[in-house]
Amino acid sequence: MDWDLQTVDDVLLETEMSGHEECIVDGLISSSVTTVVGDACAGKTHLAIDAARSLLTGAPFLGRSVARTLDRVAFLCSEPGGRLSVARRSKAAGIDGRRLVVMSFYMPESRQDWKDAVSVFRRDRIGAVIVDSITAGIPGGTPDPRDARMVLDGLRLWSDNGAAILILRHDSQMGGCLESALWRKWTRIELKLSGSPKSSHRRLQSEASDAEPVDFSLVFDPAEVPAFKFAGERVLPGERTNTTADRNAEIAAYVTAGHSWRDAERHFGVSHGKVSRAMEAMRRVA
Repeated sequence: MDWDLQTVDDVLLETEMSGHEECIVDGLISSSVTTVVGDACAGKTHLAIDAARSLLTGAPFLGRSVARTLDRVAFLCSEPGGRLSVARRSKAAGIDGRRLVVMSFYMPESRQDWKDAVSVFRRDRIGAVIVDSITAGIPGGTPDPRDARMVLDGLRLWSDNGAAILILRHDSQMGGCLESALWRKWTRIELKLSGSPKSSHRRLQSEASDAEPVDFSLVFDPAEVPAFKFAGERVLPGERTNTTADRNAEIAAYVTAGHSWRDAERHFGVSHGKVSRAMEAMRRVA
């Protein structure tokens, strides 16, 4: 361990000088560590490419503004063929190919390997590192408990040295340190992406340490740029829509975004007649 004691004044001055924010995108992407959890084919890689595009260009991410743009983003691909796939997808998304760097990723075997990466990130002005995916990069999907601490410490080392970390993880490969209380405490924002591969509808829920949780309805189309579009915010437990007009507007916006009436009935827990009245109210306003 390298001991680097700093005064409180120095820490706060460094934070102010760097323009540090707790979240790069409020409630969605932390300046330290964010984890995206989802099943295969849910669109995790496309979501990460959308995030990289926003971080590099300043374009809103899922309807929310970006606090600061980054010089470069690194995409570390542990899936077979992932490097070429990400390169093609990012180019199709209009991302400047000189500012998004990719490489095949294998889990570092020593602390020195993790430290060597920090030097490369600094040299190449990497502001964010996307690991796609953490479970594919670990033999067997989850690390031995004896190795878990090294994985956590290595990723924290990257984060402490200025890179925002975005980790993709398969929901079907759980256990070990990835389900531990330590991992959950260490991850500042966890995003859960769900939805059937046969449908364009996706749901994005979050648990956050330093931000309000979100519960979004999204429309996913891998041929579009960005691939994910915000379709509405679901009502969180304990919350209520203020008026019938507000509720009607939410339902109408959801259907207009491309969902069927039946999807709206299930999504909002309302009858077919309620969806019909909401759509009629929208037409009258228009």
